[in-house]
Amino acid sequence: MSQKIISLGKHLVEKLDESKKDDLLSRWMAHYVAEQIESYETLSGAEKEEAGRKCFSAILDLWERRPDFPKEIRPFENWATIVGVLKEINPDSPQLYFTRERRHSQKIQDNELTETEELMACVQYIDYAARVLIANFLEDAIEIADDKDTEKYLEFGQVGSTNSDIDAVGILKAFFERKGAPDAAQYTKAKKQELEQNLQKLDDFISISKKIRKKVYIKLGKLSKQLSSES
Repeated sequence: MSQKIISLGKHLVEKLDESKKDDLLSRWMAHYVAEQIESYETLSGAEKEEAGRKCFSAILDLWERRPDFPKEIRPFENWATIVGVLKEINPDSPQLYFTRERRHSQKIQDNELTETEELMACVQYIDYAARVLIANFLEDAIEIADDKDTEKYLEFGQVGSTNSDIDAVGILKAFFERKGAPDAAQYTKAKKQELEQNLQKLDDFISISKKIRKKVYIKLGKLSKQLSSES
């Protein structure tokens, strides 16, 4: 049996021992796994081989139960919300964000478009800006979720038959992995520029939203007058 599996078993036992929740089955399984690991590490010969098989089976059974662990120690729990939001945004397509060029918001603000063009430009720009901002917020969320336990569980690799959570976390980390920025100074400079651009997009959002709000307010006034005259 590989040392990686033993390390996984010890880590799960340690995390379950830290939990303050009364999950009796998980605690019993953790105690059983700890006993099997101890037997495997102390025995030799044929007895060690048999203990290894029992130990592997016990660790695998405990790992398969990870969705039922107490929330505060559940592997990849910090990532569950991120994955859920991504599914809600676009559940059927692997392409999460559009990168097509958009009309600049200044044209909207300066009334340089026909009414129809203006409306469609608003749709396009808001769609683009929102997706850029969503990507930024997701990246920040991933940085927070990417704790030492995440790295440890990913190091254990594919163990058992239920690995959808591991696959999802691995894909997210790879998708949002920063390229370039070989040193801290360059990373800081790039991050500063990114935040400045995001602030500009938020300012554009506010400006366009005010313009749209004014139109909605005018339409509401017209409908209110219409209803008053009909009553």
